[in-house]
Amino acid sequence: MKPQLCRAKASLDGALAQRAAKAALIVAAALASACSFTRFGDLEEDTPVVLLKKPGKLSSFGVSLSTTTLGNRTDLLVGGAAGVSPAAVFSLGNGENANVDAVDSGYCDGGDDRVCFLGTSTAGLLTASIPGDTPRQFCFAVGIGSTPDLGNGVAVRCADHTEFVLPVPDNIKSTLVDRMVSRKEPEPVALSSDGLEQPTLLIGAPTEQFSWVYAPGGRDPVELVPPVRDESFGTRVAVVKLASSFLFAVAAPAEGHVWLFRGSAPDIGAGPVGLVGCLGGVPGFGRSLSAGRLNADEQDDLVIADDVNVSAFDGSRLGELGLTTATDCSLSSLAEGTLLASFTCGSNGDVGDCARSDFGAALAIGDFDGDGDGEVAVGAPGMTARDVSRGGAVLVYDVEGPNPHALNDVRFLASAEDDDRLGASLVAPRIGNRHVIAAGAPGGGKTALFYCSGLRGALGGKRCQ
Repeated sequence: MKPQLCRAKASLDGALAQRAAKAALIVAAALASACSFTRFGDLEEDTPVVLLKKPGKLSSFGVSLSTTTLGNRTDLLVGGAAGVSPAAVFSLGNGENANVDAVDSGYCDGGDDRVCFLGTSTAGLLTASIPGDTPRQFCFAVGIGSTPDLGNGVAVRCADHTEFVLPVPDNIKSTLVDRMVSRKEPEPVALSSDGLEQPTLLIGAPTEQFSWVYAPGGRDPVELVPPVRDESFGTRVAVVKLASSFLFAVAAPAEGHVWLFRGSAPDIGAGPVGLVGCLGGVPGFGRSLSAGRLNADEQDDLVIADDVNVSAFDGSRLGELGLTTATDCSLSSLAEGTLLASFTCGSNGDVGDCARSDFGAALAIGDFDGDGDGEVAVGAPGMTARDVSRGGAVLVYDVEGPNPHALNDVRFLASAEDDDRLGASLVAPRIGNRHVIAAGAPGGGKTALFYCSGLRGALGGKRCQ
């Protein structure tokens, strides 16, 4: 960025006034070191970093994030504490003027005649429907809940405030879902979808070592069964879109395993959903997952974090795996080229303390520089950001770049405070012809949008000038 384009005016609003002295030091440091919006962007007006406003009814704002995009509309769902808080939707539009106030904070809000427990992760559904009714658009599957008409199941709410549940497999209904609703006691449930207009939805329930999936736009659940029971099976889930099928990644991070199932598209329930393998053998493997396009083959790839590393796998190569009944979980038998890259925590003059960074706590894939392929955003909520302990950071790696193992970009909050833990949650909403980074900092009750990328040749609008 050219120095003459940097605007170090530090126009603080009322919420930041009490930190004016700190902000002044940040701005001065930015001027002294060749202006960088990364350093003080969230302290200015019309900045490349936007902080969303936390609705009063949410607790621990930014624990989970999910998004939907269709045409010129992008919505972002920001969740509070899993199981005890509702979630809120923000309208990001399709430009650079996101609405910092929630347009609907009633997601998984419960009520006198219904119960809802927010999941550890949520899933955007561009369309969803009630039996016998017209499909709704811009919906989110938010967790486990109940409605007077449809009973207990996976809770869904749409932009028009329609609420309903999707049916769940009979055995998980009696052992988990009914128990949660009747006792009003939450248990962890993970949700993921593929972002298509007719969405595929994947659910994991680790306390029951259980996972199930819904075909694109469907309501009939299909159980995914590993050949052996893994204690934490279902802790994290991800849907990988391939040319003519889907991969369903279901993690058991306590065992260091990620089980892969494949189903044909679009009729998952009509054909077999079979096991094609198990990746793992590394401590913590599967502690977070993300799917998205990293290369030019127009198929999703899969990114997996373990206790130390983040590894990117070619989805098309994983899709070539045949059905198996094998119970071993390793990386050694993968075909050449399946592992695209593996990288560890990196630091620079702004962020450090990799040993305590919690590198890989969250992952997201997006085309942040607008060059046509994807990059990997890695949450490191325990990082020290400009001497702020556990202020947190988002580290970006360009898997298709000349050095796929190297740290390419760093995003953090100039207004960070101790224990904000930025990067504890991540998602990559699409805005126009590129993605932006949405990152939760639940320790400080914050959620930030990073509109600009430090990657070479990155596209940018007025916020990046």
